[in-house]
Amino acid sequence: MQYPTIDEYISSITTEEDFKTLRGLTPELDREGRPILNSGNFVVVFKMRDTKTGKLHAIKCFIKEQEGRIPNSVMWIENSAFKGCINLQTVWMSNNVMWIGQEAFRDCNFLQTIEIPEEATNIECKAFWGCWSLPKSVEEKIRRINQFAL
Repeated sequence: MQYPTIDEYISSITTEEDFKTLRGLTPELDREGRPILNSGNFVVVFKMRDTKTGKLHAIKCFIKEQEGRIPNSVMWIENSAFKGCINLQTVWMSNNVMWIGQEAFRDCNFLQTIEIPEEATNIECKAFWGCWSLPKSVEEKIRRINQFAL
């Protein structure tokens, strides 16, 4: 089964027609006007509010299996976001990613390719701990930002 990407879900929940079966629920927005969400291994959870009762709901949506594709809407990688994803080999990040959390990619033993954007100026401790397959050039870039990230 093919599931939409996170960006496709964001687009759909902002269009009232696409959520007819969940009438009255609207996405909670952050300060920048983007839907509040949390994502992990092939799932995204949106924070939604019932406009009639004010009650908050979590809407869980499954996404396409994406080999390390991080959506353009993501500005930070949460702590432990990909921790232990031992089969993860490649990660593509948009230039919007500025912060990579503690242990975000810890023990991704087979991670071989990752593009860390120039905008990523903060990489927390042990973000890439146990990523033994990273090329030396990537390790050097990570160490320049935070020597304790590896």
